[in-house]
Amino acid sequence: MISDAHQSPLGGGVFATSNIWDGPSPVAGEWLVVFAGASTTDANKGPAVLVFAEAADTNAPDQYFKEVGVYTDSAAAGPLSVVSADKTGLTLAADATSAGGVAGGKTSVTFDLSTHTFG
Repeated sequence: MISDAHQSPLGGGVFATSNIWDGPSPVAGEWLVVFAGASTTDANKGPAVLVFAEAADTNAPDQYFKEVGVYTDSAAAGPLSVVSADKTGLTLAADATSAGGVAGGKTSVTFDLSTHTFG
């Protein structure tokens, strides 16, 4: 499900969120929450997704919300937004009108939910 939310658990000073997708992970028993936008830290600055995982069964013991990672696409034209999803990945739009992207960069990218790589 794609949600119009603008805050990640890391806060706006670390990650600027455009929107969020949550759904089943390719890993059995796991649910993913993907924040699309841009990393604002010096180490990973640029268009990115922030991935968190949790147990798919809300009644399972030892529930936790763990950070999987921040994945940056240095070839994207600007901050990312999720536009669609399927069983294997996300399609994201890159906002070429915003600061922080690559001049002439890609305006549409894919993110593989299994390998955590951009295509």
